[in-house]
Amino acid sequence: MYLDTSKKGLNSNSFILMLILLASIFFNNSNPYLRILILSIWAFLPLFHLIVLNKFSLSKNEMLLLLFGLFWVMVFLISILKNHDTFSLNVMMANVESYTPFLFLFQTIFFIYFNKIRIQNIENFLFYFFFFVSLIFVLDVVYRYFLEPECFMNYWCRTQAKKIGIFSTTNVSGMLLGFLIISSTYLKFSYKNFFASILFVVLVTTLARAAIISTMIVLVLRYINLDRPISSIFLLSLIFSTISIYLFYDPLNLLSDGSLLSKFDFFTASIEVIKNSNTFDLIFGFGSSFEYMAVLLGVSGWSAHAPILKSLLYYGILGVIFFFLYIAQIFFAEKKMFLPILFFLICGLAGAPIFWPSLFTGYVLIFLSQELIKNKKIIS
Repeated sequence: MYLDTSKKGLNSNSFILMLILLASIFFNNSNPYLRILILSIWAFLPLFHLIVLNKFSLSKNEMLLLLFGLFWVMVFLISILKNHDTFSLNVMMANVESYTPFLFLFQTIFFIYFNKIRIQNIENFLFYFFFFVSLIFVLDVVYRYFLEPECFMNYWCRTQAKKIGIFSTTNVSGMLLGFLIISSTYLKFSYKNFFASILFVVLVTTLARAAIISTMIVLVLRYINLDRPISSIFLLSLIFSTISIYLFYDPLNLLSDGSLLSKFDFFTASIEVIKNSNTFDLIFGFGSSFEYMAVLLGVSGWSAHAPILKSLLYYGILGVIFFFLYIAQIFFAEKKMFLPILFFLICGLAGAPIFWPSLFTGYVLIFLSQELIKNKKIIS
């Protein structure tokens, strides 16, 4: 990666990268047309800027990476052609998620783009990124409150309030908030703890149970100190005991909550579908729309929720291979992405797309912070 904080005249790179990263966070808008527009910014802006910079020449590794992305596009096209009778261009609500793996090719272009640009003043870049992110999330809180004041942070009518706001659901915003909070623990910039605190307060207002619980679990793992085993064991025991007592009394009726129990239904129903499938279905998938999946699984709801199940049901074993390779690619590019990825997988059991553009943003932020630390060491 070629980044340089000492050279001037690089503000356009910082501005465009900021737009791309913000688009990767706020793409899942409640308005489907605005969602397409924001995703288009994320997808095409790196390509256009590469052309403007005249830096579209590819190295051998970058060419292989691009061919890798094209290969998966072909695989997904075959899966959709196989299930053409269930294909739908409906982009309302969660329906669009069945087509998000096609965005993997644009992430490849984004990676090539990020590999060729320089960023001026990384610390300021990280500060303003979290400033804008925090500002938009706070505006979303205000917006949600005025639209549905009686259900704001009211657990018993959260279902009515869940689909109100800037994002498609508060579950979506909760997952984004948890991911950013965990990723921020690896970053170095001014007022980091202040912004993380704001994001955590906003996370609580979403009442997104999966996101809140996943965030707490991963944050505990983040700060366990193996050099101090007694304190770590005490912390784990305290949390385990608290969760056990909570589940025993079950004040929020989680154990009898249809929403929670339906997540298990998706797994059991998927197993039955797999048992009664042929080899071709197993390889290329079973259908191309959320509506068809709901009928096929015989459960209420729009999708199989967990990205691993979506990968299998939409695109078969090839989809599962893609999902694991996609996760592995980001992990091996930056090992510190392990816990942000773990958060994505845990929280994703309650609902997440197969391909999540925000995941690569975590890598970009951590990489930039690492470059900032290296530059400061060189200067000192």
